[in-house]
Amino acid sequence: IYKNSSDYFIELAGALYTNGKDSYKLVRNPYTRAVSSFFSLIAPPHIENPAWNPIRNFYYGNEFCNKPISFKIFLYYLKAQMKDLQQVDPHLMQQYEPAEEEFVTKYIYLENFSTEIAHLEQTYQLKTSPLHILTKSWHHQKERAIFRGDFADADITDPLFPRLPTYDSFYDYETIQLVQDIFNKDFSTYNYPLTPLKNK
Repeated sequence: IYKNSSDYFIELAGALYTNGKDSYKLVRNPYTRAVSSFFSLIAPPHIENPAWNPIRNFYYGNEFCNKPISFKIFLYYLKAQMKDLQQVDPHLMQQYEPAEEEFVTKYIYLENFSTEIAHLEQTYQLKTSPLHILTKSWHHQKERAIFRGDFADADITDPLFPRLPTYDSFYDYETIQLVQDIFNKDFSTYNYPLTPLKNK
């Protein structure tokens, strides 16, 4: 609505540079975010997801092969992309943006989304959001993630890949280290614990 004003972006930039307005950023635990990003690669059985091609090209040197893609391979792919962030979907990479501390005054943690949004609405006298809809969107997969096991090396392209393993089932020592390395600025900037997920 406010964007309809021709001066909106000028006023917004001025407010950000002078810290004249509170600026919020929504952030998520890197462990859950990494698994959620991996879930986004799941395709219906016997359907090829085009997003698999660059991962296979990176890991196997052939984007058209039918070789497996696991959570671990996906993380190695993300780690390699850290050298050229322009070539990867920003939704898959770290949330931290260089120098964001100069503009962001507060963080909203997705893990406490309903509580924090309600607090914002009260603080700024905003209309009540339909949280029952917002928190049930398609990308909230945790309630469906029920299969337990060791899935760090499981092949997501296999039609028999369970729908869906629990988030903690993807973590072994190697994948924990990879996530800590890839998302290190997220952990430190947003004060998320390095402790891996348990029964999530």
